[in-house]
Amino acid sequence: MPEQTAFRLADPDSPEITVRPDLLRGPSVSVDGQLVTRRRDGARVYWPISLPDGSERRLFLTGHLTGLRAIVEGAEYPVERPLAVWQLALAIIPIGLVPFLVGVAGLLTGGIATGISFAIFRAPWPAPVLIGAWAVAVGLAIAAGYVAAPLLG
Repeated sequence: MPEQTAFRLADPDSPEITVRPDLLRGPSVSVDGQLVTRRRDGARVYWPISLPDGSERRLFLTGHLTGLRAIVEGAEYPVERPLAVWQLALAIIPIGLVPFLVGVAGLLTGGIATGISFAIFRAPWPAPVLIGAWAVAVGLAIAAGYVAAPLLG
């Protein structure tokens, strides 16, 4: 279950806004426990936040890979811990390395390992444990790619 972050806007009587990051399905936003449907303004996706006085604020999300942040009228609210440059670099390695070593089957397993890597590097573990868990994920992706390669042809 992805972590969730709750915050309130600077507006008086602001409702509690909860953002739940999800790399696969996309983030979800709820206001006072009620799920909010995302909307579009051209190419930009936003979530409408209704305030008790009847007004509405638009919540935008940015930093989906580097550290999710909610932005409402210029004010930023951190949702996820930002990744360090070394964590971001290691997290994206599997999507290129696994297909290079395994072939086409590695595209799927490398993509899955990349998604898992982002989750690993967001965990509150010491750096050696993060690197060890990441190495295991990459190793499993390579092994799974080798097993899947003959099945794909």
